[in-house]
This record gives sequence, structure tokens and C-alpha cells, in this order.
Amino acid sequence: MSAQAKFAVLKQDSPSKVPLLLPGNMTSGIMYAYEHACLEYFNTKDIVAEKQAPKVLPRLHDNCIMDWVTVHHEHLIKLTFPKLMEEFKIHKDWEDIMCIELLQPNWNSSTFWDFSVAVQ
Repeated sequence: MSAQAKFAVLKQDSPSKVPLLLPGNMTSGIMYAYEHACLEYFNTKDIVAEKQAPKVLPRLHDNCIMDWVTVHHEHLIKLTFPKLMEEFKIHKDWEDIMCIELLQPNWNSSTFWDFSVAVQ
């Protein structure tokens, strides 16, 4: 596999076509370009806010993203596009948050298996 094939690829034939995100490692630059291409598409086609997320979700062709979309589909299709993009972003303090969750687990009545799945 070439070095170029390892990164996700954004394809869009024209601003009037829904952007397509092809499989690969995601970078902030690729997500920025994808977000910009989607906004340009929505503007060109006059797509109303409540229809934006359902328009782009099927065009995310990365296997991990498709699995995530499948699991959270009912929630994601109700979001506006800006809220959908927030779901993709990792919080800047994610490492600190994860350490706190791991070091101070709230076991209650859950099993270790449930805890480990929640952490993922």
C-alpha cells in the first residue's frame, strides 16, 4: 500500500454534488476540507439545516465511520451539520478526561466488561 493510500481522500465532482469521504487515516486537514466541501454543497443546493446531516452521512465510506454511523444513526440524522461535525472532533482535553475515567471508575453495579466498553 502506498503512503498516499493510507490517508482518507475527499472527492467531490462539483460543488453541486455531495462530497464523498473515502477510507483512510483521518487528519484534521482532511476533516476541514470535508467540512468546507459540505458547507459549499449545502449553500450551492440550498439544503435546509435539518436535511444536511442525512444528506452527507451515506457518503462517509470509511469502515470505522460507517460502523459508528450505523450504531448512532437515529441520533446523528437529527443533528444539524455543525453539531454533527462536533461529534467527529476529539476534545482537546481528551487524555486528561480518559485518565480520570480510568483512575476513578464509578463501578456501581456494572461489570468490568460494561466499564471497559464504556471507556472505548
